[in-house]
Amino acid sequence: MNVFDINNAIEELEQKDLDPEVLVDTIESLKLTRDQKLDGAAGLSDKYDSQINWAKERVT
Repeated sequence: MNVFDINNAIEELEQKDLDPEVLVDTIESLKLTRDQKLDGAAGLSDKYDSQINWAKERVT
């Protein structure tokens, strides 16, 4: 699942009439998965920014 799919699943679950405990557990699990994916993407972005800055410094 990508981040957009996870967000859609969370929205869909919030609209359903489910047992509150199950609903909370499921949404928290999906949010944790989403947050982990976003943290990974942010880490990659930082890594690539560092590589770009290093390359720019070498060229100038």
